[in-house]
Amino acid sequence: MTTIVELAKYAGVSKTTISRYLNGEAKGHISQETQQRIKEAIDELNYRPNDLARGLKKKQTNVIGVITNDLTNSFFLQMIEGIESELCAAGYNMMVCNSAMSVDREIELLKMLDQKMMDGIIVIGLNMPVEHVTKLGIHVPIVLFERDAGKSMYDSIKIDNEKGVEMVVRHLIQKGYKRIAHIEGAKESVVSKERKELFFKTIEECGRTVRPEYIVSGNYNMNQAYEAMKQLCGLKIPPDAVFCSNDLMAFGAVRYLIEHNYRIPEDIAVAGYDDIDMAAMLRPELTTVHQPVWELAKKGTRMLLKRIKLSADIPKEPQSIVLTPELIIRKTT
Repeated sequence: MTTIVELAKYAGVSKTTISRYLNGEAKGHISQETQQRIKEAIDELNYRPNDLARGLKKKQTNVIGVITNDLTNSFFLQMIEGIESELCAAGYNMMVCNSAMSVDREIELLKMLDQKMMDGIIVIGLNMPVEHVTKLGIHVPIVLFERDAGKSMYDSIKIDNEKGVEMVVRHLIQKGYKRIAHIEGAKESVVSKERKELFFKTIEECGRTVRPEYIVSGNYNMNQAYEAMKQLCGLKIPPDAVFCSNDLMAFGAVRYLIEHNYRIPEDIAVAGYDDIDMAAMLRPELTTVHQPVWELAKKGTRMLLKRIKLSADIPKEPQSIVLTPELIIRKTT
């Protein structure tokens, strides 16, 4: 591997001149002729700068750490795609890590990303209490996606879960369904817990009650939701509608119903949450709650980049952005 000393010798300039060129400080210090000579030397020697060393010197690496709790979920993959698009346009790279719903893993990843000198960190769907993050003493800006930051020092952006759950549950009630069940997500997930609580809240506000056996776990997994739907259909009095905490579980529920000759929605209606790309392609098409995931990804990423650069147009106090979901009514209800 070519060193900076060898590069300087080949180009016939000092090590300081090479350093200035590599750090983007050539203007006003290095003539165009010398810059061209250095460029030719870099090409000839196939020189590759040590990004980590440069990052240490400049106290930045142009890399953002992203922690998500489920890399198998299309909703999170769409979000990561939006984050990457925004980072790429700003000249940043990203390192994506999967916590797999584990709080212990979240702690490990936050510490690791901090040690690797990320310029900032995005946490999607944080499961640990926010105050625990504060206790870790992370040295770089953090933005929480899909999580309320409470009274912490972190910026946050999320989509209004309360509005989304209320819309879909009230829709099922207005359509005349009497026995509404719920397939919940992972028990470790703060978002899943919130949607379950909001399901009960909306049902009660509408003067209804929920049978205990109508609450079953799908663990944010299509196959487990298939089994959950099987369990619900095996009840003495099965539900006539099911609200699933995400679209993947709704797919599993619909698959069970189709395979066992249930009519959707005549026998049992199904509603999901997220409106991932496949929701409109399912047959019958899935009623679900659309989340503006691309808008969330871009706004949240820009928020982090402004915080990193201490941009004048971002307040010193933590920012909290809440986006509005939309009910998409299709053929499953």
